[in-house]
Amino acid sequence: MKNAPRRAAGKHALAVLILTTCTGAALADVIGFRAGAYSWQADYEGEIRAGGELVDLQDDLGYTDDTANVYFIALEHPIPVLPNVMLQHTQLDSSATARIDRQFTFDGVTYPVNEVVDSSVDLSHTDLTLYYELLDNWVNLDLGLTIRNFDNDIELNSASAGRSTEELAAVLPMLYGAARFDLPLTGLYVAADGNVIAYDGNSLFDYRAVLGYETKIGLGVEVGLRNFDLTYEDGDDEADVSANGVFGSLFFHF
Repeated sequence: MKNAPRRAAGKHALAVLILTTCTGAALADVIGFRAGAYSWQADYEGEIRAGGELVDLQDDLGYTDDTANVYFIALEHPIPVLPNVMLQHTQLDSSATARIDRQFTFDGVTYPVNEVVDSSVDLSHTDLTLYYELLDNWVNLDLGLTIRNFDNDIELNSASAGRSTEELAAVLPMLYGAARFDLPLTGLYVAADGNVIAYDGNSLFDYRAVLGYETKIGLGVEVGLRNFDLTYEDGDDEADVSANGVFGSLFFHF
């Protein structure tokens, strides 16, 4: 009889261990975590204006393509009324130097013919996305809302004419959607995701087409295309700018 308390304690410890293991397994099935980064070769095109003539990014300022870096983390949970959360930062900035072959004015500064103009375009942004998972099997479908924060500028500078700046500061609510189709028994999938807003002739379309592969341990790779197209007009300020190109991504998912 003296060993009875020990046997009872052993049974309780075993029960706690089994319950903890089962609870951990259950949580692993319903709580998802995804983090990663990708490098995007963005080709800059379009025109900008700040109180003067339209200035072409490629023809006037000499932009071509440049590498953008993107970092993201997402958390999915089993509480139906609360949205899942994703945080993403896109470092989308580039600079160029060109000897211009025509005179133009930007933000009150006139740049004469044959002037060497240094410029920088910063379209970097941070996204907070709240979304719901509507389908979760071999077809995955997410819908939600992204709050995108811009706090950047477009800047031109030359030795004789001086510096001019157009600010790009805004917080935009954007519709978010993502779809993924798993290819049977392969680990491969195709996917598309993006954000969009359009109002009063202004718009921002930002979307990706993806081919991916995810291993059984959750390590994965993706390749695809990302298109970023911004159009806006505010008085004498105007921009019709795009950054489009291929990307390659690494991520971990569990």
